[in-house]
Amino acid sequence: MAKLFRKILVPHDFSLTATHALKVAFDLAYATAGRVTALHVLTPFYSGPGYPTQDEIAWTPPAEMLGERQHHLEALVQKALGGDPQGDLSGGHGEAVQAILDAAKDADVM
Repeated sequence: MAKLFRKILVPHDFSLTATHALKVAFDLAYATAGRVTALHVLTPFYSGPGYPTQDEIAWTPPAEMLGERQHHLEALVQKALGGDPQGDLSGGHGEAVQAILDAAKDADVM
């Protein structure tokens, strides 16, 4: 079990459920001297009728929005730990599923 929980990935969408998963992940990582990576991905959206074209979904969030979300994730991690994070924070924009799958390649469990 000690090697199973050395690198834990927690995709986080700012929900209460994801925050609970983050706390559980940190407990597991602490017990095995592992590390947690909290990942948040800002996914492009489309609000028009029908299926969007590639141009319609190619929205890039402003830099300040990415910074705000990164700061919010840092605050959630610190609160979950009750102090200084012993983990990594990752964020960006793009398709969430692909970003999670890419990050999971370096994790033992997610």
